[in-house]
Order: sequence, then structure tokens, then C-alpha cells
Amino acid sequence: MAPLIHLGNVSLTQNRPGEARRLFERALRITEQIHNAEHPAVAESLVALARALDASGEKTEAERLLRRALSIQRKSLAPDHRALVPTLTALARVLSEENRGAEARPLLTEAVAIARARLPERHSQRLAAEEAFRAAERTAAMKGSFSDR
Repeated sequence: MAPLIHLGNVSLTQNRPGEARRLFERALRITEQIHNAEHPAVAESLVALARALDASGEKTEAERLLRRALSIQRKSLAPDHRALVPTLTALARVLSEENRGAEARPLLTEAVAIARARLPERHSQRLAAEEAFRAAERTAAMKGSFSDR
């Protein structure tokens, strides 16, 4: 599945979310055939597919898949496992984009805490979590929606 995920990620960076979606859907089908539905590899495929859906504007479905992925990860991984970082970050971004900053804040706070504890300082997932947190706070400052500090 890694080659399909990689190709899908390339498609996303080239602004081809439809192609990425097809690759991620195929990766998910194969992963679900190999592993049980609660396996962390399934969660990884769900996150990838959700990113493609988000890029296509399908926020509701992206959120549903990200919540399913997070549920799988919370059951099968340590509470501070580094694999949670991209899932938490992606879900928080979707929520923030839907003006649900109060729901996004604890997810981003958790993502940043895990990233700082488990990932090197310049790791792309750590940088993405930290940037998502800063972006959400900037948006909140303008809208007053991120938190009730």
C-alpha cells in the first residue's frame, strides 16, 4: 500500500485530488483486505483518503474518515504515538475550516504536544502541526472562534 499512498501524496501535491482519491481508495481497499478494520494501517489509509476528500471540498466525509482513523489509533496505539500527529492535525484543520475552532483547539494542542515530544524539531509533521496551530490562532484572533481562553 505504501506505493499507492506515495503516488496519492504526489497527486495531492500536484493539485490532482481526484487522482489522489482513486489511489487512496484502492490503498484502503487492499489494506482492509489484509488487516482487520481496527488496524493502524487502516487508519493511515483513512487519513490519506480524508486528505484527498478535504482537498476536493468534501469536508463532511473527510471529517467522518478522520474521526474513524482517530478512533482506531486511540484503541491500537499509545496515547502519545507519533502516528496521531497527522490525524489530529488533519481533523483540526477540517474543523477550523468549518468555523469549529473550539473543537479544533484541543486536537491541535494534543498534536503539537505529541509532535514536540516524539518528533525531531524539523520533522515535516511537527512543523505542520505547529503551523496549523498558529494558523488557527490567527483565524481565531480575527473571528474570535478558536477558544475561550
